[in-house]
Amino acid sequence: MKTPIKVNLKEIKSSSEVPPSAEMKGFDLVCEGTITLSRCLRALQEGQVPDKMPEDAVKRLITILLESDIIECVVGTKINDAHQDPALPKDLEIRRNLMKQFCKVLEKKYLKSTRIVFI
Repeated sequence: MKTPIKVNLKEIKSSSEVPPSAEMKGFDLVCEGTITLSRCLRALQEGQVPDKMPEDAVKRLITILLESDIIECVVGTKINDAHQDPALPKDLEIRRNLMKQFCKVLEKKYLKSTRIVFI
Protein backbone atom coordinates (compact mmCIF):
# COMPACT_ATOMS: atom_id res chain seq x y z
CA MET A 1 0.00 0.00 0.00
CA LYS A 2 1.48 3.32 -1.06
CA THR A 3 -0.90 5.62 0.77
CA PRO A 4 0.95 8.54 2.37
CA ILE A 5 0.70 9.05 6.13
CA LYS A 6 1.06 12.53 7.63
CA VAL A 7 1.96 12.65 11.35
CA ASN A 8 0.26 15.42 13.37
CA LEU A 9 3.37 17.06 14.81
CA LYS A 10 1.30 19.56 16.83
CA GLU A 11 0.17 16.69 19.07
CA ILE A 12 3.72 16.04 20.21
CA LYS A 13 3.61 19.37 22.06
CA SER A 14 0.08 19.03 23.43
CA SER A 15 0.50 15.61 25.03
CA SER A 16 3.68 13.95 26.20
CA GLU A 17 1.76 10.86 27.37
CA VAL A 18 0.11 9.97 24.06
CA PRO A 19 1.97 9.35 20.80
CA PRO A 20 0.86 11.65 17.96
CA SER A 21 -1.88 10.55 15.61
CA ALA A 22 -1.58 10.68 11.85
CA GLU A 23 -3.77 11.30 8.84
CA MET A 24 -4.28 8.84 6.02
CA LYS A 25 -6.84 9.04 3.24
CA GLY A 26 -9.87 6.85 3.94
CA PHE A 27 -9.40 6.58 7.73
CA ASP A 28 -11.03 8.57 10.53
CA LEU A 29 -8.14 8.02 12.92
CA VAL A 30 -4.62 6.61 12.57
CA CYS A 31 -2.72 6.20 15.83
CA GLU A 32 -0.36 4.05 17.83
CA GLY A 33 -2.12 1.13 19.50
CA THR A 34 -1.66 -0.04 23.07
CA ILE A 35 -0.49 3.17 24.73
CA THR A 36 -3.29 5.22 23.15
CA LEU A 37 -5.91 2.58 23.98
CA SER A 38 -4.68 2.36 27.60
CA ARG A 39 -5.01 6.13 28.02
CA CYS A 40 -8.41 6.05 26.32
CA LEU A 41 -9.59 3.27 28.65
CA ARG A 42 -8.46 5.26 31.68
CA ALA A 43 -10.26 8.38 30.44
CA LEU A 44 -13.47 6.40 29.82
CA GLN A 45 -13.28 4.77 33.26
CA GLU A 46 -12.82 8.19 34.87
CA GLY A 47 -15.69 9.68 32.86
CA GLN A 48 -13.54 12.40 31.32
CA VAL A 49 -15.37 14.77 28.99
CA PRO A 50 -13.80 15.14 25.51
CA ASP A 51 -14.38 18.92 25.51
CA LYS A 52 -11.96 19.25 28.44
CA MET A 53 -9.26 16.96 27.04
CA PRO A 54 -6.12 17.95 25.10
CA GLU A 55 -6.26 17.70 21.31
CA ASP A 56 -4.77 14.25 20.77
CA ALA A 57 -5.60 10.74 19.59
CA VAL A 58 -7.30 9.85 22.89
CA LYS A 59 -9.76 12.74 22.58
CA ARG A 60 -10.44 11.93 18.93
CA LEU A 61 -11.00 8.22 19.66
CA ILE A 62 -13.30 8.89 22.61
CA THR A 63 -15.30 11.36 20.51
CA ILE A 64 -15.72 8.76 17.74
CA LEU A 65 -16.72 6.06 20.26
CA LEU A 66 -19.24 8.20 22.12
CA GLU A 67 -20.89 9.20 18.83
CA SER A 68 -21.27 5.51 17.87
CA ASP A 69 -23.93 3.03 18.97
CA ILE A 70 -22.28 -0.18 17.75
CA ILE A 71 -18.52 -0.63 18.06
CA GLU A 72 -16.68 -3.53 16.48
CA CYS A 73 -13.02 -3.99 17.42
CA VAL A 74 -10.85 -6.06 15.10
CA VAL A 75 -7.73 -6.93 17.07
CA GLY A 76 -4.57 -8.45 15.66
CA THR A 77 -3.01 -11.26 17.68
CA LYS A 78 0.56 -11.13 16.39
CA ILE A 79 3.03 -10.42 19.16
CA ASN A 80 5.22 -7.41 18.50
CA ASP A 81 8.83 -8.47 19.09
CA ALA A 82 9.65 -4.98 20.38
CA HIS A 83 7.21 -5.50 23.27
CA GLN A 84 8.86 -8.65 24.58
CA ASP A 85 11.47 -6.70 26.55
CA PRO A 86 10.66 -7.33 30.24
CA ALA A 87 11.75 -3.76 31.02
CA LEU A 88 8.76 -2.37 29.07
CA PRO A 89 5.45 -1.67 30.87
CA LYS A 90 3.19 -4.68 31.32
CA ASP A 91 0.25 -3.07 29.49
CA LEU A 92 2.17 -3.38 26.23
CA GLU A 93 1.91 -7.18 26.45
CA ILE A 94 -1.78 -7.53 27.24
CA ARG A 95 -3.58 -6.29 24.13
CA ARG A 96 -6.36 -8.88 24.37
CA ASN A 97 -7.18 -8.13 28.00
CA LEU A 98 -6.99 -4.40 27.33
CA MET A 99 -9.56 -4.69 24.54
CA LYS A 100 -11.86 -6.82 26.71
CA GLN A 101 -11.72 -4.18 29.47
CA PHE A 102 -12.21 -1.45 26.90
CA CYS A 103 -15.39 -3.03 25.53
CA LYS A 104 -16.69 -3.84 29.01
CA VAL A 105 -16.46 -0.16 30.01
CA LEU A 106 -18.15 0.94 26.78
CA GLU A 107 -21.01 -1.51 27.40
CA LYS A 108 -21.57 -0.95 31.11
CA LYS A 109 -20.83 2.75 31.54
CA TYR A 110 -21.77 4.11 28.11
CA LEU A 111 -24.42 1.55 27.04
CA LYS A 112 -22.66 0.78 23.75
CA SER A 113 -23.01 -2.47 21.84
CA THR A 114 -19.55 -3.93 21.27
CA ARG A 115 -18.00 -6.91 19.55
CA ILE A 116 -14.37 -8.02 19.53
CA VAL A 117 -12.90 -10.08 16.70
CA PHE A 118 -9.38 -11.44 17.23
CA ILE A 119 -7.51 -12.18 14.01
